[in-house]
Amino acid sequence: MKHLKTSELFKDKNILPPKSGPQIGDYVICADIGSAQQRNFALNNIGKIVEYIPHKSCPYKIYYENIPADLFPNHPGVPKDNARVMSRGEIIYFSPNKEDLEIYLAAKKYNL
Repeated sequence: MKHLKTSELFKDKNILPPKSGPQIGDYVICADIGSAQQRNFALNNIGKIVEYIPHKSCPYKIYYENIPADLFPNHPGVPKDNARVMSRGEIIYFSPNKEDLEIYLAAKKYNL
């Protein structure tokens, strides 16, 4: 039996994101369109794209380390799996290297 890489499995199902945009496994900083607290959380925390769902208005599923349970009271699944769906317009920075985004957050924190 031939061993397929995960990316090959996704290609067979045609569910990979467009090559010009963020890819599964990329780290992201987003600008959530929800409340001010949700926006602040997304702008100051690094998430990781774990899934791409085509034909949805928010096709990118973003995983975060710890989403506070009270941050998304109307979205019961968010705190449980620490993931949030985002549109391409909400993703403001993305990189395959987490360090790139950590540098951005540090510079932002110190107004550099």
